[in-house]
Parts: sequence; structure tokens; C-alpha cells
Amino acid sequence: MSLRPLINNQSLIIDDHKWGAKEEKNWDKSSTDVHIDKKTKYLIDGKKQDVRIRIPINSDRNISVEIKRDRNSEVPSRLRKEIIEAFENKKKRDAFIKELIPILENFSSNLDSLEKAESVLKRISKHFDLDWTSQKIENYIRGSLLELTQVYEDENRKQYYITLDRNKIKISDVDRWTRQRKNIRR
Repeated sequence: MSLRPLINNQSLIIDDHKWGAKEEKNWDKSSTDVHIDKKTKYLIDGKKQDVRIRIPINSDRNISVEIKRDRNSEVPSRLRKEIIEAFENKKKRDAFIKELIPILENFSSNLDSLEKAESVLKRISKHFDLDWTSQKIENYIRGSLLELTQVYEDENRKQYYITLDRNKIKISDVDRWTRQRKNIRR
């Protein structure tokens, strides 16, 4: 089972809003909230609305949802089912989290070189069963790598991308806006 259903017409952002800020990186510390942010548009009350779901990956905190800045909303049942199904295979879930730990612990060094950044993207992409394409977007400033985006395809040639920057890892499908902004070819 792949984690790809989590990114079909949606985005995932992996961060804790603190990692990389020279703070103690204690994965097991209860105050550290390492999580996946899942962003999607979802039909609620007959209207497509922005939904942001926070999935804790280092604690037993509950999954939380925010709909149009309403933090008291319930996770829509279809989205809850999708998340549970993607993470129900303990072996797959643990492998993904095990892969994330060293990436997050040394987050500030992930962009030290192009080779290291590419290695991070390869390690993440394998959990989504995505194939590399030749499209890679590198952003530098004064010789330092600031951001790396790699474009991927699934077996149906649908495009996805993973971006690594100094603050987060973003995994998403390629939509029209992203295609234009990042100049991604079909």
C-alpha cells in the first residue's frame, strides 16, 4: 500500500514549525509536535472550502482539522477514512516515519549539497510509489541551494512534485497554478 492517496488533488507538508531553528530535536518530547499538514479543497455545506488537517506523527495527539479558520470542525468522514487507510498498514507507516526521523533531525543540513537534497527526495518519494522524471528545479542564492523541486509521475503519467526548502517538505500533485509558477512541463 502506497501513501499516494494522501496527495491525490491535495498537498502534504511535513514540518513541526520549529525544526531547523537550532532547538533541541527530541523526537519523543511531548511538547514537540512533528506532524503532517494535509491541505485540500472539500465540499462542505454545498461549497468547496479549504480544509487543513494536522496529522501528528510523533505523538498520540488527535488529528485536528481547520475549515476556513474554524478550529472546532470535525474531520469529514471521507477524509478521515482516507487518512486511516493510508496509515493503517503499521509496517508502511513505521517505515515512513523511520525515514523521516533522520531527515527532520538534521533538517538544516538537507540542502548542504544537491546530492544530499536529492537523496532526501528519493527517500520520501519511494513511500508514494512515484517515478522520477528528468524535471528538476533548483533555486540558488549566492551559490547556496535554497530549494529543490523534483517532478514525478505515477503509472498513469499523472505528475506530482516534492519540494524541499529550509522550512518544510511539500508533496503534491501538479496543478495548473504550480505548473505555471514552477514552469513544469507536461
